[in-house]
Amino acid sequence: MIIGERIKLLRKAKKLTQTELAKAIFVSYQLVSKWERNLSEPTAEMMFTIIDKYQLPFDFFLDPVTQQTQYTAKEVILNAFLESMIASYDKRPTIKKVAQVA
Repeated sequence: MIIGERIKLLRKAKKLTQTELAKAIFVSYQLVSKWERNLSEPTAEMMFTIIDKYQLPFDFFLDPVTQQTQYTAKEVILNAFLESMIASYDKRPTIKKVAQVA
């Protein structure tokens, strides 16, 4: 789900019009409309404002696929590091060695 869809979903869940949401976060309703139609995206600061205003989880605007990909990448790096340590327990693994294993 992209950012505009998340904003629209949030707005509808809170039973707000675009105008009401816009007033609550101090922007124009036209800007909210552009976000929802994916013609533009809010700034990072505005996303934090929305998260704070509506007490949303910090990762509200992140795509679950992106979150899973980030987790998987971290997992791959950690596993490669551990495998490097096991392969040569008397030597510290280098970044090059970890990259080769990953």
